[in-house]
Amino acid sequence: MLTELVQKVVRLCMRVFCLWPIRNNRIIFNSQKGTQYACSPRSIYEYLYEKYGTQLQYIWCLQSPPAELQGKDGVKCVSYNSIKYFYYQMTSKVIVANIPSPCYVPKRKKQFMIDTWHGGGAYKRIGISVPN
Repeated sequence: MLTELVQKVVRLCMRVFCLWPIRNNRIIFNSQKGTQYACSPRSIYEYLYEKYGTQLQYIWCLQSPPAELQGKDGVKCVSYNSIKYFYYQMTSKVIVANIPSPCYVPKRKKQFMIDTWHGGGAYKRIGISVPN
């Protein structure tokens, strides 16, 4: 019950980020809550960076940026669940992730979410079925 109330309050606070416009050239990438520069988000990022270079702004949700991303033009790294993360999550046109977004971070109507989860069906454990 308390957790539900806290999530509702945080979700309401997140609405302040709706004051900033969505940037059409901004993409945010998230792989395993910022613990990895890997998987499908990495492949999508590398393809886009090779094809479009600095025409797009790339935001990576990472606790510690790998050497491949450090010093690259047009690439920023932010920590998962930080204020910068929330800002970029709410102002990016495209969200690429291999995990579900936290329930307290609303998706805006003009945003696109690309979920790159692997597997599916009853054997895939996500959301409330996975312990903390």
